[in-house]
Amino acid sequence: MSPLHTRLRNLGLASLLVALQASAPAAILGAALNSDGTNQSPELFLVLFDQTTSKTSYTLNLGIDAANFWVQAQQDTGASLFRTLDPATDSAFNSFISGANLSNVRWMITGGTFDGRAEADRVIYVTQTNNNSLADQRAFYDRAHGVLSGDMTTALSSMGTYVKTLNGARPGIDIVQSTIGSTSRGGSGFASKLAGNTATYTDATTGFKGLATGSDGSCIYQGFFCAGNPLGVSSWFYKVMPSLLEGEIDPSSPVVIDEFDNVNADGYWGLIKDPNSSKYVLSYTLAGANPSTLVSTDGGRTRLAFVDYSAQSGIARLIGISADDVALQSTVTAVPEPAQWGLLLGGAGLLAALRRRKASCSAR
Repeated sequence: MSPLHTRLRNLGLASLLVALQASAPAAILGAALNSDGTNQSPELFLVLFDQTTSKTSYTLNLGIDAANFWVQAQQDTGASLFRTLDPATDSAFNSFISGANLSNVRWMITGGTFDGRAEADRVIYVTQTNNNSLADQRAFYDRAHGVLSGDMTTALSSMGTYVKTLNGARPGIDIVQSTIGSTSRGGSGFASKLAGNTATYTDATTGFKGLATGSDGSCIYQGFFCAGNPLGVSSWFYKVMPSLLEGEIDPSSPVVIDEFDNVNADGYWGLIKDPNSSKYVLSYTLAGANPSTLVSTDGGRTRLAFVDYSAQSGIARLIGISADDVALQSTVTAVPEPAQWGLLLGGAGLLAALRRRKASCSAR
């Protein structure tokens, strides 16, 4: 066994380790058409902001192909992704973290098809506000499910404006620092309201709103989806699609929301500081299931064979992940799954009602 596989086993990473690093340009993609007429997949990006003290924000292009992640991050064998944010190597992150009040910082993961697709094919990927509060989990979950499909066009337009501005922002003019759109991989940017970055700083003007009309906050896309969480607090992850009627958007029907999960567990993101260094760790976690014990019919076995096709290459898929990212996990306390906040608050029954499950029972 290789030294890296030994370290993985010693760290208890028995789940499938997946790091889906797309070989895309540094600009954040929103699913515009390729030159050959085929569709691009949108990319996921991370946003951190302090709207209270420093009035600054940081955006990182994760370079993760969202459509591939939708498949790879829901395997019954489990999945894990780790990304280290290091202020020593990312000057934009260093500028943000040095001036921000960490207790006020909020983070989110999102992305979507704001460009180049028919409305019926568009989608939003988004975290959800947890805040260590069962009441918040319930309120924001219900709010998201109340969004009408006809409002998705407006929501995606809001996202597209922000991302396109970031992609074309000029350092020192439109944004303080940025490598988004200019590096061969990823790219990050640092914006400041005090520096006059009105189109790249994350406040109500650029679509990062509170529930009160016109206020700043961590709800996004015209305030439809509340997605921000404090550092150290995790969030489940969702794919949002419009309801369709005969192949077209049914504007008066609520959006369809599907959670990243497998037959036993829900996938969630977390962002936490390494207590032994200046680094931060962004992680996606999906606990593994034991699918062979959960199917007893031909239909179930067919579903299992189809869903897990990409997990057959081995016990770990180390795609675009460095040994340092793996080794760092031994020093970092895991961010609890959102379910744990509800359990700690005595709300296990209510929380279970809030969590959406795929209809896997029908395939068993």
